[in-house]
Amino acid sequence: MDYSKNIYLSVVLPIYNEEKSLPELMRELYSVCNSLNKEYEIIFVNDCSTDKTYDMLEELRSFVFQETSGIKPL
Repeated sequence: MDYSKNIYLSVVLPIYNEEKSLPELMRELYSVCNSLNKEYEIIFVNDCSTDKTYDMLEELRSFVFQETSGIKPL
């Protein structure tokens, strides 16, 4: 992420075992945030989910970073 840009909106979401709802949530979040035409960030706080929520977030993180800024996650 290019931190030299001014973030207009930060969305912080606590989640727990959201494997089933995460794809739809992400579609909705991206739709709303992209419509703003401003810089934004989405921060998930995973509370030790026991399903595949963490794995899904890792995949989404990789996808988003590569798609939007070309930066690969650490």
